[in-house]
Amino acid sequence: MNSPEEWEELHRFFPVTRVYRQRLESAKNRADLDLAARLRLQKTEDFLQVVTDTHFQKRSAAEIHLNWSMTTESRLQTALMAVADEAGQRADPPWAVFAYGKLGSFELNLSSDVDLVWIRAPGRAEDTDESNTMKNNGARQLRHLLADVTEWGFAHRLDFDLRAGGRLGPLVSGLDEWTDYFSNFGEAWERLAFVRFRPIWGSADITTNAMAASAKFTYRRYLDFSLMESFKELRQKIHEQNWTRSKEGQIDLKLGLGGIRDLELFVHTLQVVYGGKSQAVRLTSTTGALQELQKIGALTATDAEFLETHYWHMRQLENLVQAREDQQTHILIESDWRDYAPTLDLKLLREGMQHCQEIVTGFLGPVDPQRRSLPDSETDRHHWLQGLGLREELIESVWKPLLEQEVFSRQKDRDDRWRKAFLYQALERASQLGLDVNELLPRLSEFVRKIRAKATLFHLLAHRPELIGHLVRLMSQSDYLGQILIHRPELLDSFIYQQRPEIGENLDKEQMHQILRDQKLLSELGAGLDFLASGDLESVLKPQTSTADSICQEILRGLKREFHSDLEILALGKWGAGELGLASDLDFIFISSRVPEAVDHQIARRFLTFLTQSPTLYPVDLRLKPNSGVLVTTWDDLHEFLLNEAPAWQRQVYLRSRTLDHVGPDPRCARIFQDLADRGLSETELAELEVIRQNLIAQNAKKDAIKFGAGGLVEIELAVQTAILFHRVRISEASTKAHFQALEDAHPEWKKQAPALWQNYRDLRKLGLLKRVAAGSNSLKIQDNSSDLMFQNTALLQLLDPRQGAR
Repeated sequence: MNSPEEWEELHRFFPVTRVYRQRLESAKNRADLDLAARLRLQKTEDFLQVVTDTHFQKRSAAEIHLNWSMTTESRLQTALMAVADEAGQRADPPWAVFAYGKLGSFELNLSSDVDLVWIRAPGRAEDTDESNTMKNNGARQLRHLLADVTEWGFAHRLDFDLRAGGRLGPLVSGLDEWTDYFSNFGEAWERLAFVRFRPIWGSADITTNAMAASAKFTYRRYLDFSLMESFKELRQKIHEQNWTRSKEGQIDLKLGLGGIRDLELFVHTLQVVYGGKSQAVRLTSTTGALQELQKIGALTATDAEFLETHYWHMRQLENLVQAREDQQTHILIESDWRDYAPTLDLKLLREGMQHCQEIVTGFLGPVDPQRRSLPDSETDRHHWLQGLGLREELIESVWKPLLEQEVFSRQKDRDDRWRKAFLYQALERASQLGLDVNELLPRLSEFVRKIRAKATLFHLLAHRPELIGHLVRLMSQSDYLGQILIHRPELLDSFIYQQRPEIGENLDKEQMHQILRDQKLLSELGAGLDFLASGDLESVLKPQTSTADSICQEILRGLKREFHSDLEILALGKWGAGELGLASDLDFIFISSRVPEAVDHQIARRFLTFLTQSPTLYPVDLRLKPNSGVLVTTWDDLHEFLLNEAPAWQRQVYLRSRTLDHVGPDPRCARIFQDLADRGLSETELAELEVIRQNLIAQNAKKDAIKFGAGGLVEIELAVQTAILFHRVRISEASTKAHFQALEDAHPEWKKQAPALWQNYRDLRKLGLLKRVAAGSNSLKIQDNSSDLMFQNTALLQLLDPRQGAR
């Protein structure tokens, strides 16, 4: 019994003790207390005794933890017998309950969860769905007796995580399924957990069989390299998920390097390593294990003695920290440590943790402090997310369901760890880049859901931080590009390794179509990402044109292998100019050097079908065929058409014509350019083109001002083409830049005004592409000065455009 002075000191340093004494006082002379209430009040009495013994150092830390563990186990057994009585199973219970963790080693701390495993008998006749539900209800009834919070508080929090199927498996498993699961799917952390596995109460047969199965799973005569690597990674994981707890001014007694978990991991790993051949080290007690490991030479006597002393010193401090409010905390706040540990020397504590860390590192290897993952506790995660600026509604509606998803993997714990590391790095990197995490998270969630069947990709991404930067930029700044990866996550391999899917031998048409579509999508991803990073227009135009060329050449070659033909493609418009953007149509005609035969038309039709079948490779526009409208034309017929029949608007189109297969300037295209220059434009045709110009602006400017508005892209392109035809300028290339240059060389007014118009055109093209890439995203802040640019262009075109009277 404590003196009044001792109680006052305890109340001052550990406020919860006053509440607990009042609770015990209010329960006196109550005759209506049920078993659940009595168990809670017993725990309260024992709690006060532990706080007293710890604070006043009336017993050693090891004795205190042993007594607390024994009284806790007694309450568990009482509750379990009550559950058995309720089902009429006290004499022959068809199940058994086991402890692991701190209770399993008789080293339970004040506010620790009680880790339990509940196993039922295999192959019983009554193992129906209804019976299984009843057995699960037994575990739930145990929780009601011990864990539910009532007016008398709670007795003990219960944890059933070590079960068949993982944390989402049934609370109660049959012995056969339990054994089979851990034999085939058990992970490294579960193997270590079974080091402290022991029976609490229940069937003797189940107990015998389960203990034998757990020993077989945990201790093996021969260990493979991958298992040791798993133990090392487990240590890294503990640090990665708990880095937020080790801040300046506080010490994480449990999860800090050189802390309780670090030491236990080291000891249990040694037990697993040596326990396959030495029965002596198969002990649940940390102290006993250290002593036996020292006896067999796995530890020096000096290290074993230090680790035992350090361990119990840390456990004593852990109890003191938890005794303040009976909360499951392990953080020693340096600013108020004297309240409950006045004799503690912080310098010596840190030195002890450092020495423990060095011993553990000598066996398990170092921890990389730069590798971090999601904080382990929900509270720490919530604070972290709030610090990133994530809105509460997204935390509830997107983040929590995302975190609850399971990876599809045989090694779920390992791969889920990499998934969490990826999520942490992705959101942190987005924040560092100044991106909007609220916009990123929904797309990231959809992406993670799509790739969880390829869980190894999380490992790859978590080890390539530069790729995570690319990925979050792409997903937060561009819904268009982000959706490509969300809907085709299998492209990630090629995207990461910058690999271009190759056309193999003996592919069927469906396989070839898929590979070519992958080539296009990967080209868009790479070009879009480069453009977002650099703002360089050519980073999109050149690769998109090259990809379209390559895909169409591959299709045509494949068809020609089946049918002999000299059919060619004459690219027009932006494709012909080498200036394709993202998601562009292809303007072209089929052309031949000889009179086309039926086979040429057949190839052309199959080409179009292949290009436009779902999912579409490219939309096509064939409205630019010569007036005859035939699918395939000849070079001679095209020249005749352009010289004698083609209206002015169609002659403009062929100023941007280019063959795909020819390296360097193609003399056949040069002849087209010559034909167009020779023919020129009449005043009547100028008037017709002016009407077309005005109609384009009137009908389309509201739909896309940058493209169709006055002073926009189309008006500039058509003005340049009109000037070339009107002034009979000879051009050598199909690109817009070459057109500008040719006009500057041939006409004084163009030489004077064209540089400004060219720069404005480039800026508008870049702005239009930026809006296309960033459509649906608010993360990319676009400075839209298109109105100013187009106003300037309108004035310049009045000086240069023959349609508007410029001569």
